[in-house]
Amino acid sequence: MLTDFSGEWLIYRDLAIALAAGLLIGVERGWTMRDQHRGARVAGIRTFGLIAGLGGLVALIAQSLSLIIAAILLTAVVGMLSVSHIKAIHDPDGRSITNFVVSLLTLCLGLLAGSDYPAVAMAGAAIVTGLLSMRSELHGLMRKLGSTDINVMIRFALIALAVLPFLPNPDFGPYDAFNLQQLWFVVILVTGLSFAGYVANRDIWRGARNGRDGGHRRRL
Repeated sequence: MLTDFSGEWLIYRDLAIALAAGLLIGVERGWTMRDQHRGARVAGIRTFGLIAGLGGLVALIAQSLSLIIAAILLTAVVGMLSVSHIKAIHDPDGRSITNFVVSLLTLCLGLLAGSDYPAVAMAGAAIVTGLLSMRSELHGLMRKLGSTDINVMIRFALIALAVLPFLPNPDFGPYDAFNLQQLWFVVILVTGLSFAGYVANRDIWRGARNGRDGGHRRRL
């Protein structure tokens, strides 16, 4: 009896976390679209909460009842989201695909919560909400970046992410003293320090230039 109660409690917990993840994202989406007129907002706090809750229910149905029923429900949810997005893109203010992508992400987070990964679901919801709330900052950053900045970031990403996974991990050489992955970590560390120095110097240079320009304008 205790085991059954414990299992039911875990189900309630996962569904509650799925709902909470959707509500967290929905709060940000609702606040961002608060100035839009009624009917223009495709989804708000309640809708995102329900999307995540549906994801959690679909995951539980897949585990407990039938994969076929879960697949049908999941297809229906994705279909409804797609139809809503198709209708929204005809609105002059609704051409952004962000809401559609966020809706799919919310559904996936609900699926994770219902699949015994509630911590991952909440962490994902927090990350998504953080990225969405930084819209102005990210767009401002993109406007300030130049071609040199993009090239530097791409090179560092290639060094840090594209090469490392393909290097062999076993030790070799005399006394097994060499390991290509560990050696490449040193390369990444040195390159990362150089990249950080570039970013810091660029920000300092901008501040100094702004200060000089401001002083020059004041003298004029």
